[in-house]
Amino acid sequence: MEINSKNIEAIKSLIPSLGKDRLRDLLTAALVELDKLPKEPGITITGKIQLGEYEFRNVHQDSATDKAYHAKWIADGEADPFSGLYDHADRKAAKLTMPDLSDYELANAVFMHYDSIPTMEQMISGKAKMPIVYVTAAKERIRWLSRQLYLAKVRIAELEKAGE
Repeated sequence: MEINSKNIEAIKSLIPSLGKDRLRDLLTAALVELDKLPKEPGITITGKIQLGEYEFRNVHQDSATDKAYHAKWIADGEADPFSGLYDHADRKAAKLTMPDLSDYELANAVFMHYDSIPTMEQMISGKAKMPIVYVTAAKERIRWLSRQLYLAKVRIAELEKAGE
């Protein structure tokens, strides 16, 4: 399909009926499909689309260079606000909350306990924790997993470049 102002206006008219989340899903799928096509000289898929008041940045990320996918501060070249806390490959060394739980166990614990206040007896006996503990553990685990993914992608890119 040729991209022209008529097509863009037709897409813009769909925004209110689709909603921002559905539109983002459609654009992501479109960029994934475009990325599968043979590359032609002079054509670049940037992953940034502006439609009306909405700007979709990094809709499709799959390389170590897509730093904003992991953290805006990485993309902006700013200092690590967490002082390297999430750089440790070992969850215990990173001093995360609830590091002994697997990702699956943590997700389940958050789902089961994020909205229930345990009794004092349950907390004192160690059978339960306050909801904020589960939510904090999930927040930290997501940051840690994202950082580990980013570091792995950087390492893969370095190895691929060295092997060329």
